[in-house]
Amino acid sequence: MEQAGLIAVRGDKSSSDQPTVLAGTLGVIEARQWQTAHPGSIYVMPERPFDPSAGYVPSTGDELANWLGPWVAAPKRSDNLGKLANSGASERHLFILVPGFSLAPHSVIDLLIEPGAPLPQVAPTLPPEVTHIWAMSTWDSGDGFRWSTDEGWTRFTKVVWA
Repeated sequence: MEQAGLIAVRGDKSSSDQPTVLAGTLGVIEARQWQTAHPGSIYVMPERPFDPSAGYVPSTGDELANWLGPWVAAPKRSDNLGKLANSGASERHLFILVPGFSLAPHSVIDLLIEPGAPLPQVAPTLPPEVTHIWAMSTWDSGDGFRWSTDEGWTRFTKVVWA
């Protein structure tokens, strides 16, 4: 793109334009050049449905608690629950790292990236294999949230790597 002087290409295999055909063949929907503090970096943004990308800003943190239970209990995460169950430990911690391109609801992502977002007031409904749950986003902003039966919800400061 840079050599051709292009700042944007939309993939389309049926185009007569070679960069557009190449992008389409590679499955690239759109490639765009932006200024960055890290020259040569590439930021991959998977295609997402509109619903998780927009929504309301929650007034409580309960959306996080309500989302975590069903997400953790989903059959495709049974391997995590199996490892915790087989650990034999009395405390079984599950750490959830929510990337910016997650399919989590917007209200959950907002809670995890907003500095000082409210803590949930309700406990998550977790499978018995999980005694403690930690959740944070990959964004530089926001806090992490931790829940345990002993302490309820608490906040932790994320370590940001430069």
